[in-house]
Amino acid sequence: MKNNNLLLESFRGAWAINPAAVPQCELMINQHLSGINLPDKLSTKEIIAGAYYPESGNNIQPQGKRIAIIPMRGLLMAYDYWSWSAEDYLRIFRAYNESDQISAVVLDIHGPGSSVDVINMMKEFAAEKKKPFVVLANACYSGHYWLSSIIGDHIMAYGNITSGFGSIGVLAMGWDYRKAMENDGIKMQIIRAPQSTTKAQNMVDYYEGNNEDYIQSEKDALFPMAEAFISDIKETRTQLKLDTEGLFTGSIYTANEALEIGLIDSIGNEKKAIEMAQMLVDLEIY
Repeated sequence: MKNNNLLLESFRGAWAINPAAVPQCELMINQHLSGINLPDKLSTKEIIAGAYYPESGNNIQPQGKRIAIIPMRGLLMAYDYWSWSAEDYLRIFRAYNESDQISAVVLDIHGPGSSVDVINMMKEFAAEKKKPFVVLANACYSGHYWLSSIIGDHIMAYGNITSGFGSIGVLAMGWDYRKAMENDGIKMQIIRAPQSTTKAQNMVDYYEGNNEDYIQSEKDALFPMAEAFISDIKETRTQLKLDTEGLFTGSIYTANEALEIGLIDSIGNEKKAIEMAQMLVDLEIY
């Protein structure tokens, strides 16, 4: 099942990811195809153990409640494989959302992006959310930024030296094995039922060498996803300077630039993120 999840998301899926992270994903797939076993991921119980509950900056915690800090690291897939998936995080989010011991959450992000499949899952949780979520981010690109805008009540950069934001856009990755297959004497044939004249047309174009048609069909599939990404950012980031060059075409920005154009709300550190979470609790925004 784990292998199926990896291949399904990698080969079929669209990705909201910083292009700089594409080689990481490619390496992961190549290792899998070469039979290299990737390390087992930590269990959900270990994720809970990794979340800790420091006192707020002024040491005031109403009714003994705590602010949970949850680390989110690396490329985020929707389903279970070798790293913490969106499914895992949602189990934790929901547990803390219902817990009488947790007043707010700081989501500590360092991530290049996610599969687009993650986003609907995060939107479902956003509709259930009843506690403040503060995003504290070092690297927060593409899908990670998308989900931050959906569930975060405040987005804070972790300092202004290496932290970055943006890469608003969607891409798909493909490996062209046609020449290798031809050299090995392999020819793929796709046979469709007489009624199914448009079924898997992109695959037909690919194997018949209709590259322009194949690429256009992939672009057509990605277009509504990118539009949804842009629409969500416009809706959630109401202070955004919409005329910023490159904003919705995939450009990335430093923390200072992101603050200036409205991609984030502040620049701080863990202590300030905890204080902000406590402030939102005190304001009773939920």
